[in-house]
Amino acid sequence: MHSRVKARLLAGVAAVALATLVHAKDATADGLPDEYRFGAAKPGQWSVTLQGGYNFGGARTNDLTFAEAFTGTSASSATPFGASLKRGWNGRLGAAYQFTDRWSGKFLYTGLRAHGRGATPRSLSHTTNTNGTTNTFGNVNTVLGARTANGGLVTGTGAVVKTRLRADLFDFQAGYDVGLGPQMGATLLGGLRIARFDQHTDVSIFGEEGETDTSLATRNSRFFGVGPTLGAKVAMALGSTGPTSGFGIEGGVLGGLLYGTQTTTIRHQFGDGTPDERLLDQQVDKRHLAESVEADAALTYAFGLGASTVQVAAGYEFMWFAGVRDTRNGASITNSTFGSHHDDLFFHGPFLRLTGNF
Repeated sequence: MHSRVKARLLAGVAAVALATLVHAKDATADGLPDEYRFGAAKPGQWSVTLQGGYNFGGARTNDLTFAEAFTGTSASSATPFGASLKRGWNGRLGAAYQFTDRWSGKFLYTGLRAHGRGATPRSLSHTTNTNGTTNTFGNVNTVLGARTANGGLVTGTGAVVKTRLRADLFDFQAGYDVGLGPQMGATLLGGLRIARFDQHTDVSIFGEEGETDTSLATRNSRFFGVGPTLGAKVAMALGSTGPTSGFGIEGGVLGGLLYGTQTTTIRHQFGDGTPDERLLDQQVDKRHLAESVEADAALTYAFGLGASTVQVAAGYEFMWFAGVRDTRNGASITNSTFGSHHDDLFFHGPFLRLTGNF
């Protein structure tokens, strides 16, 4: 993601938190009024949240280059290609307790899954004639973690790259409601996050006759980190909440830092089982700091259910995780390098959320 966009997202976290503190100066010092926003948890109540969403991947942020293709013997004009995490889904499950008018505690699990696929560009791929013979119009080279003297690059006539992501995040948060009245609530959030990001990539390179065992390579990238989070959430009732139901809007931002270890393993096997079959392994272990910014906005509707309240929310969210995966590949046939040891992930998409207070 461009540095300008990153800066705006980070600035958004600070701006919301600062605006909340400014409004808090005008809030009463005696706690929240007796009348609460309908659908909000009251002291002594538990809240359970279930959310599901569909994600679209960033246009370029989620790319991973794994091979390059060129026509004939013109290696100097090689075109890099790979796979991008273009789509996926996420699910959230949380439980919270409202201790007082102001203070609350929350645990939230977020599971994020995404996948992508790439193949040799059509203009550089091979075709089969009607008589069954194969005409080769292009060549493909894998781009390994490092080039070796005995052959870090393996040539084929076509390739398919597949990648998938699994991310698991565990958040422990404390919330403080600054007390803006019965129609609007603003809560400052601070906590601790434990997260793991796993990305697995496979590439298959085809030979002259289209066999798939000419070259098989895998890449496993894992980042595991722990760190603090800070953010804010704002909720506002729309019109009169009434005695049993009410519409509202909600929005929030959350920024975080993760300090952890990036582990990458690359395995490349090529050949057809003959004694000259070669196996290349490479592993990278690094410690670094990763950042994240998340933001969402939703339209809500709350209704009573006995002594409890239920809130339904429909909205849109953005998630940016910086430095949580390794996409770095070594020198290619054109002596180019691709990717980074501190690469980003960006997702956005709609979600539905159900929250019950009891």
